[in-house]
Amino acid sequence: MPHPLLVAPLREGTSFFVAQVRAIEADGTILAAATVSFHDVGSERRHGQQQLHTTAAPSPLPTPPSSPPPALRQMELPVTAWPVHRLRDDGTLCWMGWPGGLPSTGALEQWQQSAALAFLSEGAAFEGLQPGVLTYPHRHAVRTKMVTALDYTIHYHADPQPELGWVLVQLESPWAADGRAIIRLSIWSPEGVLLATATQEMLLRTARKEPKSESRAGQSKL
Repeated sequence: MPHPLLVAPLREGTSFFVAQVRAIEADGTILAAATVSFHDVGSERRHGQQQLHTTAAPSPLPTPPSSPPPALRQMELPVTAWPVHRLRDDGTLCWMGWPGGLPSTGALEQWQQSAALAFLSEGAAFEGLQPGVLTYPHRHAVRTKMVTALDYTIHYHADPQPELGWVLVQLESPWAADGRAIIRLSIWSPEGVLLATATQEMLLRTARKEPKSESRAGQSKL
């Protein structure tokens, strides 16, 4: 039996619509809640609204892997391991691939591509990229005990690409303290077009690494 969806409009204008969507069990338990925003891009462009960018792709723009992402059979879903090529040891820049590519030739495919970008941004957590970015500067002093997502927001910026294969994922953590952390992702096309940005609040549990004793340190050198 499908879970009922409750859609409650929050704001509505001539070119935008914002609603809260909730998936609810029969007993009233809320399974998931999302705030979804739509806007009429064509209307905004007709009124002369300019595209103003405040961020730029990494320079020089890295070259994507020469081979396309490997294909994925339907039976292998859900994905738990994404094709990833790290460009930095700290995980802040990498190529991530949507398995087998995803063509975009119509409205349905546009929604599929938006969902694929969301999966890829979430895939960064499963690949250990996000926890790595959070603690890399302190890797010699602390270890990560647990990390899990709390809130997640994604914004789409560009028209769907002809085919979604490799995308460049740039991550940063502007703040982590008191058991919480913020991760920000920028997702670029191989041509340097900003496809989406995402922000995630995460629950973070760490512990200090115990210093090695002199005897153990001495034994390790033998």
